[in-house]
Amino acid sequence: MATFLETFGDGSDGAYTGGALVKGQEYNFTSFDLDAPLTLGAGDGKKIVVRVQGDLTLGSSVAIISNAADGTTKDSDTVTVVGSAVSVASVDGVSGGIGGGGHGGYNNPVYPAGSGGNGGSTGNGSPGGAGYGSGTPGAGGVYPSGDGADATVGTYPSVGAGGGGGAAGAIPSYQNGLLFIVGGAVVLAGSITGIGSNGGAGGAGGAGSDGTSPYNPKQGGGGGGGGAGRGGSGGLVVKFYTTASLAGSVSTTVTAGTGGIGGIGGAHGYDVFSYTQPATDGGAGTSGSAGTAGGVSSAIIATTPLVYNEVFTISDVWSTIAELDFYMETESGGAAITERGFVWAETTAPTTSDTKEVYAGTSGLMEKSFTGLAGGTTYYCRAFATNSVGTTYGTEFEFKTQPSFLPQIITCG
Repeated sequence: MATFLETFGDGSDGAYTGGALVKGQEYNFTSFDLDAPLTLGAGDGKKIVVRVQGDLTLGSSVAIISNAADGTTKDSDTVTVVGSAVSVASVDGVSGGIGGGGHGGYNNPVYPAGSGGNGGSTGNGSPGGAGYGSGTPGAGGVYPSGDGADATVGTYPSVGAGGGGGAAGAIPSYQNGLLFIVGGAVVLAGSITGIGSNGGAGGAGGAGSDGTSPYNPKQGGGGGGGGAGRGGSGGLVVKFYTTASLAGSVSTTVTAGTGGIGGIGGAHGYDVFSYTQPATDGGAGTSGSAGTAGGVSSAIIATTPLVYNEVFTISDVWSTIAELDFYMETESGGAAITERGFVWAETTAPTTSDTKEVYAGTSGLMEKSFTGLAGGTTYYCRAFATNSVGTTYGTEFEFKTQPSFLPQIITCG
């Protein structure tokens, strides 16, 4: 059973009328009223959670801009809202695959040519393989997106060396998410922008070198494989969980980033009459996929009511009678309050299963004249409000009756 305070916050950050909202933070406002541009600060792909006890208003001058170009880590934690796990993480594209290094030419097992290095999947490309002789294999490309180096031809006599593999493309900068959980009315205008960033392209594979053997076959080195392209990051996701339907709307620009192109494979070295295994080019890396566009969505929720601003006044307390003035205010929590009043008992934490006094309306003064109380006894009282979700109790108050005195009989002798 979700309570008002755990869902809409305790209001400890006061009323929001503008100012920075930091990624990765959770806020607890009494109300939220913004009518000015707001650029969200750095913080990688970390969400912002805004809990509001009262109303939220975005004016026509609002332009919330979330910049995805500030980091490559991502916050994927969910937030529990009325018992359900809610995520505002962007939906990102998938990285592509690597290109495999090409085979070095092979005929004479004593003099094999070097194969090309594989492309990088998440980092640097692999270096090419060395062949017989003095040919120098190509170094792997350096992350991000570095091309593999070409192999160099060795001095006579040598076979070819392999080209270096291309590095993987750069990780995109991830978009954060915005989650608003609002206990009052929500009025929307203005605009929200949060564009995903593009995945990096994979580096190209380096070329294998030619062989310089005096004999045929001249076994060339294999080409380096292309690096993997990275998937693009998704657009900004904004969700409103509220107690009533949204009023108005916001314009959004929440497109996703494109996927990076896979690196091309390197060419093989010159190869003549390699009957057993001719030299081959390196394979191309495959491209990453695009992310998914973001968007604004909403859902209506309800919690138990909030009971607050209680004032308890007890007067004219005697052994069997007392006068009570009990003031209370409520917030419905999104479901109509069906009953409110106070409960009392001779034990602590009284509930509606004990003695219950019911009053009309949802807020205001409750008056009670107690009779038939027990003398010298402590009584405990607390306000309550009930809706279809459940019952909330307020602060516990207590009072004690005066001791009872039995009449004294005096006899005269």
